[in-house]
Amino acid sequence: MDKVSIIVPVYNVEKYVKRCLESLINQTYQNIEIVIVNDGSTDNSKTICEEYLKKDSRIKLISKENQGLGLARNTGLENITGDYVLFVDSDDYVEKNLVEITYNLIRDNNCDFVRFHNYREDLNTGEKKVRASCLNEGLYNKEEINKNILFPIIGVLPSETRDNFVGMSVWRNLYKVSIIKNNNLKFVSEREFISEDVIFNINYFSLCSKAYVINKPLYHYIVNESSLTSKYKPDRFDKEVVMFEEVIRILKEKNICKDYEVREQRTFLDRTRMCIRQEFSRKDKHNIKNGVLKILNNKKLIEVIKKYPIKDMKIQYKLVLYLMKYKLYFIIKTIYMLTKKI
Repeated sequence: MDKVSIIVPVYNVEKYVKRCLESLINQTYQNIEIVIVNDGSTDNSKTICEEYLKKDSRIKLISKENQGLGLARNTGLENITGDYVLFVDSDDYVEKNLVEITYNLIRDNNCDFVRFHNYREDLNTGEKKVRASCLNEGLYNKEEINKNILFPIIGVLPSETRDNFVGMSVWRNLYKVSIIKNNNLKFVSEREFISEDVIFNINYFSLCSKAYVINKPLYHYIVNESSLTSKYKPDRFDKEVVMFEEVIRILKEKNICKDYEVREQRTFLDRTRMCIRQEFSRKDKHNIKNGVLKILNNKKLIEVIKKYPIKDMKIQYKLVLYLMKYKLYFIIKTIYMLTKKI
């Protein structure tokens, strides 16, 4: 039986890490190793992980200085011995048959990766839901991987809604270790590029010939106030610009998608809207206007909006982009105050 490695980066998650590790040690597929990377935790997380290290011989615990999620995953990759690998975030947890189901699919179909679905659980509201998937279950060849998975991860076309977007998170997939190691694939630091997952997946999926999609929810993604994606950070938009330019560079170099630029522009514009929403939620309310206008006056954003085919978009997206283009702050603010959306 092949071994499946599970990499779990841990940083200050003492409230959640027990639940995560319990869901892993109780997997129905037994031939696993759990590589915990303690990324310089300052709370009780390391002590909890040491307790589980004593409980289960399949667990490895590596402690390192804090460098962030992407580099912690790289440390995990350097220390795994399995044939396949899963990435699990330590504040999340998984179904007990996640490994069994995905391993059987990747083995029986001789795939390069298996993609699965997830629950989204909001700790603040108690809401638990499964968003409808835009992917059909079944086997995908290389052309179908590119068209239906890789390209929509880069971004959707102007005429499409975000329902066609495919999530970029690495915890959605079971990967083949040989592809990662033979091509020396690594994660970038999210402190530099804001989203380490999308770059890793672009590099990985572009090498794949066959994949399997199962729309069964096997992973529990937890949304809470401390999540990296929910925190307001004053430099977030600046990092989104850096990320946009790096993804464009990679896609141009790979030449795998003829409309890569307009797809990545759409992602950049959507993430800009998220940054504007976060500006409205910042605590120092007197600086909101300056923060939003700083984004709207960014040279790269102005350049992208000028080039982007706004006229081809659905009306709900078109309106907001025109407001952004002409920097109509007070209308944008009014829409946000009424709807909490931009």
